[in-house]
Amino acid sequence: MKKIMNTSLALSFALLLSACGMPSSEELTGDVKEAQEKVKNVQVKVTGKEEGSSDYQVNGVQEFDFKSKAGYINTKMNGEELKMYHDGDETLAVAGEESTKVQGEEKKYVTALINNARELQQNPIRYYQKYDKNFPDEFDVTEKDKERVCINI
Repeated sequence: MKKIMNTSLALSFALLLSACGMPSSEELTGDVKEAQEKVKNVQVKVTGKEEGSSDYQVNGVQEFDFKSKAGYINTKMNGEELKMYHDGDETLAVAGEESTKVQGEEKKYVTALINNARELQQNPIRYYQKYDKNFPDEFDVTEKDKERVCINI
């Protein structure tokens, strides 16, 4: 009985999709943007290569609590580890074995770095729309396996 209900539910969903047509990239990115607003906190693993005057590997973890606006970034660049924390009142940095309460211009820089990363992780679509109002139009919506909708940039 359960299998019949699941099959009929899947068939109903497929008919609904075909009757309504494929959702637009704006509709899908809007739904994602709305869902992201409900996220309370995240932990993100970061791996990449920084390219520029001196190429180096970047690995680390970013953790953010969106309600309290607290952020923690632990980054390793070419084997050197840097940890930064900001919660609205205090800003701390740890390089190697040395922990420092960050103040002055350095505090502004670390705070901006953490706030920018927090804003990106809290809602990536809203973040990129600050720089490109037509960002949702960059997505190509296609149907795959008659059940899943894929978005490609």
